[in-house]
Amino acid sequence: MIDGSYCRTGRKWPPVKPYWRHLLATGRRLDLDREQWPELFRDSHFTEYEPHTA
Repeated sequence: MIDGSYCRTGRKWPPVKPYWRHLLATGRRLDLDREQWPELFRDSHFTEYEPHTA
């Protein structure tokens, strides 16, 4: 499952998985936006991944 719900604008989303670019690329490759929402799986919506340290 790819969660493609975006609720805010103006700020980039912090990715929570180190393989986030792969998930977005898979969404594009599978044409999950059905050519209706070209922005849905763009990398530009996200900041770079930073692992959380405890």
